[in-house]
Amino acid sequence: MKFIKKYTGYKLALLLFSVSLLIFFIVDGIYKIEVRGGFGNIRLGIIIKGIFELLFFLYALLYLNKQRIHLLFAIFVLSVFFFTGQFLLSKNMTDLHFGDNFSRFFKYIFIILLYIAASDILDSKQYPERLLKLYKSIIWFNGLIIIIAFLLSLKIFKTYAGPWRFGYNGLINAQNDSSYFFILALTTFYYRRFYLRHKEWTFWLVLITSLLVATKAVLLYIVLLLLFHVTQRVSIKKILIAGLSFAITGYFIFSSAINKILINAWENFQYTYEKKGLLFALLSGRNTFLQTKFIPLITQKWSWLNFFIGGQDVEKYYIEMGFFDLFLFFGLIGMLLYLYIFIKIYNRITFDYKLKLFFLLALLGIVGLSGHFFNSSIAVNYFIIFILINYSYQSEKYEAQAEN
Repeated sequence: MKFIKKYTGYKLALLLFSVSLLIFFIVDGIYKIEVRGGFGNIRLGIIIKGIFELLFFLYALLYLNKQRIHLLFAIFVLSVFFFTGQFLLSKNMTDLHFGDNFSRFFKYIFIILLYIAASDILDSKQYPERLLKLYKSIIWFNGLIIIIAFLLSLKIFKTYAGPWRFGYNGLINAQNDSSYFFILALTTFYYRRFYLRHKEWTFWLVLITSLLVATKAVLLYIVLLLLFHVTQRVSIKKILIAGLSFAITGYFIFSSAINKILINAWENFQYTYEKKGLLFALLSGRNTFLQTKFIPLITQKWSWLNFFIGGQDVEKYYIEMGFFDLFLFFGLIGMLLYLYIFIKIYNRITFDYKLKLFFLLALLGIVGLSGHFFNSSIAVNYFIIFILINYSYQSEKYEAQAEN
């Protein structure tokens, strides 16, 4: 009976993740086409995400065990912090947007509910090959849309709605979600290409389309990943010969695209720098939020207890910097609990130690500067799927193939 329940749990969890990955991508794409094409503004995604959050919660209750009781208890603690923080904040705010804050709370705990289901797949002896194939299919489909949109200048698939910023992210609506989508995809197929020695064109597709996405976070991560690769896996002689040859050849072939990306990025950066200063340009203006939102909230609206349990109104005081928003939402104790769970989840990846440490620091650095990760249902869904397709059995499988 225990074996049947565990096997059924694995199958059900795999089905939930496969369907959520596909549905989130489709609904996000439909919403983007609606908004960018001027066809309407139906927020179907909110309903879909709410349904899947309920399904993952019911899954946790259906397959309850000691580990899941601990995780559900952590959600309970965060819930107590949230409601208490909202109550304390309401004493000093007559226009508290509780509905928006409550919706954001569910986005924060979504990663924990996802992991509860993911643990059945991680603890099994079966690698989720079908999930990987679906993931690659979405990458290829969206990647081809990006390339076609770039070649034909299709504005509906641009990263930014305004005409002044270059970038194409296909069917992904929010620029921040697209940043994490491509950062996670780059890391996945970099690992498969250079560590598992699994040669496939997907890595190069992701690399090219990541450049076309052209968000600061993705471009920064590409530079960091390149530096990591150079220092860990390439000799100085090979760097000079191969790097110079590749750079010259690539520039002549893709000079028009490269010039467009670099010149546009530089002109926007220079304009912002001249108008607002260096820090404003680097952080896209988020540094001003610390002065206009963060400090007024904690000095004028918070009590001493809020520092430990939080108290946030996202309509007025959203900082858009991951750790600041996490602190405002759950306080110091809640933030430490949340990050502890996040690290426990991340540790399920069995990357090489140096790659694992590099990616964690790079990801948290980007989250700290740009936010929109912990409280994005789409981003954390991509992250948990990233965990699922990069755990130990993939390594063992392909290392065995390499030996044979």
